[in-house]
Amino acid sequence: HLIPQGLINILSIKASSNLGLPDKLKTQYPNIVPVVRPIVTDQTIKDPHWLSGFVDGEGSFGIKTQKSKTKLGIAVWLRFRITQHTRDEKLMQSLTEYFDCGSIQHTGNCVEFIVEKFSDIKLKIIPFFQKYPLLGVKKKDLKDFCKAAKLMEEKAHLTKYGLDVIM
Repeated sequence: HLIPQGLINILSIKASSNLGLPDKLKTQYPNIVPVVRPIVTDQTIKDPHWLSGFVDGEGSFGIKTQKSKTKLGIAVWLRFRITQHTRDEKLMQSLTEYFDCGSIQHTGNCVEFIVEKFSDIKLKIIPFFQKYPLLGVKKKDLKDFCKAAKLMEEKAHLTKYGLDVIM
């Protein structure tokens, strides 16, 4: 990176990333050629430990709320999600097969694997991460996610106290 060719090599790698080069760099280095990225044809999940690590980097555990016509005026649901560039759609599809649940949604140049059905979260997603734990800081998000799931399983989210705990 300290010599001109090293900088060119780094910019070629950056140009092949999801967002490519920013306009300012394109203007300053108009002859940058993105490196060729290999096409990965086998995008099935072969190792649950790999999947756990992948989720640690790319997944999210959401506790969602919205106004509703319920007694407390707020509905709560859980959402497990992994987002990738559309070129990895086969990988996202393989997640629906691996977990035997979830759906695929497209937004712009992204594809998402999403699980919101409570029974799937309770019976498939949470047990997976109990067996193959996250090792990074995201395990704190999972811990809160599991607490909310337990409250929802006990129907505590339908009480002011339970909803306050989740909020």
